Amino acid sequence: MGDIGAVATELASHDGVITAQRAIACGLSRAQIQKRIRSGAWLRVARGVFRSAAHEYSEAALVRVAAAAHGGVADRTTAAWWHGLVDELATPLSVAGGDTESAAERVFVGAVQAERLTGWVLQHRFGRWRIDVAWPTERIAVEIDGWAFHRSVKEFDRDRAKRNALAAAGWIVLSFTWHQLTYELESCMRQLVEVVASRRAELG
Repeated sequence: MGDIGAVATELASHDGVITAQRAIACGLSRAQIQKRIRSGAWLRVARGVFRSAAHEYSEAALVRVAAAAHGGVADRTTAAWWHGLVDELATPLSVAGGDTESAAERVFVGAVQAERLTGWVLQHRFGRWRIDVAWPTERIAVEIDGWAFHRSVKEFDRDRAKRNALAAAGWIVLSFTWHQLTYELESCMRQLVEVVASRRAELG
């Protein structure tokens, strides 16, 4: 399904990236957006953010996805690369305007919904901690790190204490970063699906 008119213009001028809001502004209905996703013409890269399969997933597209998912703009080294002040795009990306970890979480949740996995909850309480995304019945915990998530020593120690406590209680802990969810989303989802299926088989 080739895009034409305002939609094609929007994609061409935004490195193949488009938000649901912009797609609707260009005249598409939500049903038409879903049809493009089902056909593989568009790929969901974050909640309400898509990229055209016909366009290269370039570094510029990656920055646009990060900014759209985050509801912000490129900042610091990412902004410097965007404006041609440096030659190489540094990672992790830096985007201003909100919680980077939440943006990465939205990408993950969108992918989980696309896989039609069930039984998960957000911010599940475990002792004195919360798990980003959990399958309580299967005791699977997923921890998400944002693209500009910098830990202090105290935060690092607290995070390791939580993961050790989960392991001691028989939980399987998976960790995904923004970079993995952006560049290796299919691999991340394949690993998750396999772990969920294996755990459910064990539990009978």
